[in-house]
Amino acid sequence: QVIGMTALTQCDDWLKAFQNHLSKMRKLTFEFIEEIPFFKNNFPDATYLAFPQLKNTELNSEEMVAKILKTAHVALIPGGVNWFESQSEGHIRICYSTSEAILTEAFERIKSCTNDLFKK
Repeated sequence: QVIGMTALTQCDDWLKAFQNHLSKMRKLTFEFIEEIPFFKNNFPDATYLAFPQLKNTELNSEEMVAKILKTAHVALIPGGVNWFESQSEGHIRICYSTSEAILTEAFERIKSCTNDLFKK
């Protein structure tokens, strides 16, 4: 109860700072998605996740995630029935509730491998 009351009454500054951070990471993530030729942005109303749709590729979401892991060394979550529901196929999940340094490095790695990702 003490922790709950403290969170409700004394954490406004932390909450505002975290919300600002997430807003900044969200903007960074959606700018990255717009730059990548095989992602199509889906702008959610509120979340710490992006779920872009794949485009301009014959790879399914599991193949794309595996290829990104192999070439860019960045781990993402594929859509599809093994992870979510069948309607999520053709999407990948990007969590942006991390530090700017980690997010920027991951995006730079993926960008640097974009040409390799188009090869089968």
